[in-house]
Amino acid sequence: MTAQKALLRQIEPKSEKTIEFTYNPERITISHTLVMKELNGQSGSNLAVEEVVRRLGIRTIRIEAVPLFGARTRRECEQLLSWSEAIIKTPREVGGSAETVPVGLELVWGSGLHYFVHMETVVVTYLKFAGATGTPIRALVSMTLHQYIPAKPGPNPTSGGLPDRRARVLDSSDRLPSLATAAYGRPSAWRDIARVNNIDDPLRVRPGRTLYLPNPDELAPARGERP
Repeated sequence: MTAQKALLRQIEPKSEKTIEFTYNPERITISHTLVMKELNGQSGSNLAVEEVVRRLGIRTIRIEAVPLFGARTRRECEQLLSWSEAIIKTPREVGGSAETVPVGLELVWGSGLHYFVHMETVVVTYLKFAGATGTPIRALVSMTLHQYIPAKPGPNPTSGGLPDRRARVLDSSDRLPSLATAAYGRPSAWRDIARVNNIDDPLRVRPGRTLYLPNPDELAPARGERP
């Protein structure tokens, strides 16, 4: 069986740019920090989904010592470095004033690791150069990434439709009730998540699957709440 290779590809703005690592990273570290100070005294049920996610903290992914070899080394290192630079969206693209946004990336390694991320830091160490030209032909790369939740294509909020839904890639610790609690402040909202994702059996939802979180306006009223 051929070993799965880690890859990183650009998804926002949409692009065909992909780097498949010839050799897998030496180490991938995933960490998460809960922002307790901002949570204290707040009612999660009154907050938008993206604000709840922000207050719950984000996952930081550190990839250490990815070896790059061969004639593509410099080109791939330059691509990684460019992904750490913000891009400017014009007023026409965002429907308002110009804004600066990070590049959206997708990190995939087999079926067990799948995250949508922004690149914060890239450290490139060139180790070997071609004798005749001085072109780098060997490097070690380390990266710091932050998980984000991409928007699902949907109605334009300015047209009167519902705002875009947000996406979440499940890991082994995720369950629909806990996801609903984090997103909406009540575990019973798991039924709404199941409904918009066409899930018949919540116990059979596997890690690595991307789920879309309905907007608060799409949720069925909880018991005791007015419709």
